Amino acid sequence: MNKHQARQHVSNMTKLRTTITHVLKSNPEKVTAYQAGDSVLLEFFVQQVTKETHATPQIVKQMLIEKIK
Repeated sequence: MNKHQARQHVSNMTKLRTTITHVLKSNPEKVTAYQAGDSVLLEFFVQQVTKETHATPQIVKQMLIEKIK
């Protein structure tokens, strides 16, 4: 990975984290429901984030799981 690619990767990850935070803060009831056991909502969050960022759903899912704990 060259310097340009490394900067782009950091920028993409920052955008991804920011978008995840925004989606979760915009849907507090759904976050509470997910934490209470409604695991189907994880796919809702993944879809919202990937729609905004075009990131790989698997990466988004992993990051969401860590963030929502």
